[in-house]
Amino acid sequence: MKSFSIEELKSIIDQDTGYRLAINDSYTEAKIVGGLASSAGADVTIAINCILVDYNEKAIRLAEKAYQWLKEAIEQKEQPKLRDFVYPEDVICGPEPMRYEDMTLLYWLLNNKQDTDSFEKYVEYEDHYLQNPKMYDKWNIHLTLPTYLDGGYYGRALEIFNKTPGLKPPVDPGRIKNEGGMVYVLAKHYMGQDYTEEQVKSALNGFLNRNVNGWLVNGHSARAARWMKLAYWNPNPGTITPRETILKCYNHLSHIKRPL
Repeated sequence: MKSFSIEELKSIIDQDTGYRLAINDSYTEAKIVGGLASSAGADVTIAINCILVDYNEKAIRLAEKAYQWLKEAIEQKEQPKLRDFVYPEDVICGPEPMRYEDMTLLYWLLNNKQDTDSFEKYVEYEDHYLQNPKMYDKWNIHLTLPTYLDGGYYGRALEIFNKTPGLKPPVDPGRIKNEGGMVYVLAKHYMGQDYTEEQVKSALNGFLNRNVNGWLVNGHSARAARWMKLAYWNPNPGTITPRETILKCYNHLSHIKRPL
């Protein structure tokens, strides 16, 4: 696998199709096609990328824009107006889980606080989504569980994990590669059911060492940010900012010196 590069990410952001396109995106055109939420979702990734390369003012501007667009899309129950587009019958709640998932990150980035209301709505809609047994695909669940954990829904995360075919508790916490397994260990620990503080710290550090580079190289910056928040962020005021939290990615990229 290729290694993450600050210079390469900067070049992508600096292209005409990068930050400038995102910040100058037409509100009117996006609204006409029902694209406020999808544009905001893309902006989340670009804003996080900006933080990673020390473009902090750009990150905040883009996050503020994305927050306003996404807030409006949620309030108005925006639906994409693409020709011949309909949500499949087995998608019970449409785009709502993803929208609230994005909102939890945007609110945190801008306010350094948990967005408990958006987490609650995310779980409500995602639980509706999971009423369809087809949705208990282990790869889908790997991506779903970190947001449950981030919102403090530890017991529910364990219920979903245990119900998903193909997912089993890790045999060796020190060798966890997938997100579901790491969520299982953390949820068990937070509920006081298993795993010591030392075991969890070691398991989480190894898990992040194995995954952060891949997430960033493959464009999954929002996943990386969510996991940095799970691993490092403290809700007590004055402890650590969202920017500093996201920059903890460099703790798990041994080949790179982090920006100041």
